This record gives sequence, structure tokens and C-alpha cells, in this order.
Amino acid sequence: MIKYWQSMQDYKYFLNESKVHFDSSERVRLHTGLWKPWQKLRLFDTDKAMEFLLPFYSNTGRPAKNQPQILRSFILFFLLFSEGLAKLSLTLWVDRLKHDRLLAALIGCTTDSLPPLGSYFDFMDRLWAAPPTDLYARDKLLPASWNTKKPDKPKGKKHKAQEAKPKITESIEKRLMSGKDIPFNFEGRLQRFFYHVAVLPSMESGLIPREHLTVSGDGTAVHTHACPRGHHRVGAPENLRHFPDPDASWGWDSDLEKYYFGYTLFQLSCYNSELRTDLPLLLRFTSAKRHDSVNFLVAFHELEKHMPAVSTSNMCLDSAMDNYPTYRILKNRGIRAFIDLNDKCGRPKTIPDTITIDS
Repeated sequence: MIKYWQSMQDYKYFLNESKVHFDSSERVRLHTGLWKPWQKLRLFDTDKAMEFLLPFYSNTGRPAKNQPQILRSFILFFLLFSEGLAKLSLTLWVDRLKHDRLLAALIGCTTDSLPPLGSYFDFMDRLWAAPPTDLYARDKLLPASWNTKKPDKPKGKKHKAQEAKPKITESIEKRLMSGKDIPFNFEGRLQRFFYHVAVLPSMESGLIPREHLTVSGDGTAVHTHACPRGHHRVGAPENLRHFPDPDASWGWDSDLEKYYFGYTLFQLSCYNSELRTDLPLLLRFTSAKRHDSVNFLVAFHELEKHMPAVSTSNMCLDSAMDNYPTYRILKNRGIRAFIDLNDKCGRPKTIPDTITIDS
């Protein structure tokens, strides 16, 4: 159960009261390096987040505290990390908040009322739908051959690695055409959460069109620094290793033209011509060895399932999605496909410079 949820009105009042006690150096930081994060946190409506999160809390038991503060803390953490102003360590971040009353105030807390580190992991567990597993336990040992298999290297430059299961796109198409679900979407709650707190408010403010949307889809390589060979544990058999990131796998980075160890981030986004920026609609992490043709069909299914207000008229994709199952599923949904047909990554002349909407 939730004991108290700090509303947006309460948060803004708390922040204004805290600013009175800031010294000159803190005020300078607030209006320089922390200006953008501060404004984004002021605009992020955590009241909408509460409407979505409330069903994930029990009506009984020990009350959960500081839930909107934890959410703001995550956002501030990653905003600062993206600017090179924070290290990618949740432990170090929580400790940093204890010694920086300005950062603590930005998330809605005083330095003596901050949520503990364990509460962050409890918060994440509520939004991650995967069943409990000991795969990441420190004493978990896996075969030394866990990450030895790599995808076949592409035949040409700037080409993508081939999918290991050549008929998998047809199988996914049949499931989607028959109305069946695709299992193992552990990010489902996160996707619905993003839809309610980011996509819908963007539609209400006019940043994302309500209809006749042109959506783009593409994957990008996400490299991890975890050792793919694992680490030997003292006293363990030679053929067993501890892997710090056992879900990571080998993939082919077509931009760098080399193998990489990590994941694929597949994104569906729309372009705002006035702001000249891409706005994300759906984000999905998947295996690095999974081909983008598969990633798109799964992401498209999740867009339909979790984001019903997104009305797509056009779909822009690269040559990795140039296959009959993709064309058929888009045609079935009444969506026009604009897909790069050039296997050398060129831009075919059949794609117009602008896409007009039929009345």
C-alpha cells in the first residue's frame, strides 16, 4: 500500500520552499548545469504516474514511501548521466543524494528523508514482469561456453547479420494475423507506463499527432562492458563461470562492422517537423543476436496492444524489414509501408521527399 503520494502541487511547493534556503553556489548550479533537469522534473506529471502505478501496490501490508521521489530520482539520475555528470552506479547515486541537498530537493526530499537503496529495487520489481530468477545471483555458475556462439558475419559491408531462424517472421505474422499474443514481454508494464506518462501527455500537448501518424522503426546496438567470458570462482569446476550479465549476447554492429557484446534497443518513434526531433513511442530491449525483422514485428504488436490511441498511417523502415510478412501485416492494418529496398543501404528513388496524407 502507499502511505503518502507527494502530488505535483506538493512537490512544487516543497521545491519553492527549499529554494529559499539555497546558498549562492546552489542557486548558480540550479540555473546553469541543473536548469534542464529541473525544468523537465517540473513538467513531468507524477500524478499521472500514480494513476497507473496504484494497482501494483497491495491494500495491506507495510506502506511504501517516497514512490514519486524514487521515480524523479531515476529520471534525474539518467539525465545527469547522459550529460556526463553522474556515474552509472545506482549505489553511488543514492549515496550522492545524501550529501547534496540541491539534488535531494529536486527529487522532492530533504537529505534526512531520502529513500534507501533497497526501495529503488523494490520499485523496479513492480514494473518488471519477469518471474523471479537466480540467474543474476553472485553464486550462480553457468557453462564456460555460455557466450561462445556468434552470428554469421554478413557477406557485404554495411549489411546486417542474418536471422538464425529463417522462417521466424512468417511464424510471428501468423500469430498476429490470428489475433494471438506474443509471450515473454517482460517490459509490458514499462511500455504501458511510458504510454500513460509520456506518450498520451505528448498527444494532449500537440507534440505527437493524434491521427495519421508516420512512425519510424529501427534498432541500435547497445554495448555492455560485462566480460563475455565470465569469471572463474575459487573452488568451482573449471568448466563453470560466473557471468555478470548472463542475458547479454553477441551481435553484429553494422555501423562499426564488427561483433559486439550486449543487446539491441529497438525503437518506434515519430518525427515532429516543427521541433525537428524524433519523439519515442515505444522502446524495447532484446537479444543482440535477434534480427531487426523480428524485433519490428514484436514491437509493432506491443504498440498495438499497449498504446491503442496511437493511430499509424505510414511506417518507415530500413532494408532489414524488407520481407513479405512485414508488408502483409502492415497492409492488413491499413498502414502504408515505406521500406528501403536497396540492399546496399542506398536510398531508392521510389521514396518521396515528403509523405502526404490522403483525405
